[in-house]
Amino acid sequence: MFVVALVTLVVGGESKKPGSVVEIHDRDEADALVGRRFARKATAEDIASAVAVEPEEWSASKSGAPAPTPETLAPAADPEAPPEIAEIEPEGDRIAEIADAIALLEPGNAEHFNKGGKPELSALAEILGYRPTAAERDAAFAKIEG
Repeated sequence: MFVVALVTLVVGGESKKPGSVVEIHDRDEADALVGRRFARKATAEDIASAVAVEPEEWSASKSGAPAPTPETLAPAADPEAPPEIAEIEPEGDRIAEIADAIALLEPGNAEHFNKGGKPELSALAEILGYRPTAAERDAAFAKIEG
């Protein structure tokens, strides 16, 4: 299954930056990455742009196998489906957990807060055991301040 990384993923010992199209051979692992919002399912357009080839330019492989098409790479988008991952509000429980971690940080500590006054993601990751997204950090921080 192809996914698009929403955070830096380590796959086969290689770091894959956010926005990278990554092939995950274990379907359960791919589903877990999507479920935890570390990645989203790749569309045919994502895959085509990753290989810098338009779908019309794909040709049959040397083995004689049919060329991939947008329909065979990813299912068509369901108009009734929920919005893309980036548009979904962060989960409340996770935001509360991040807010609790922010409360443990030391104000004035440059390793805990950036120059803009926001909590450092790396400091939160040390407490939480996972790296929250900037959007999650901002939502949790706003919850504390507001």
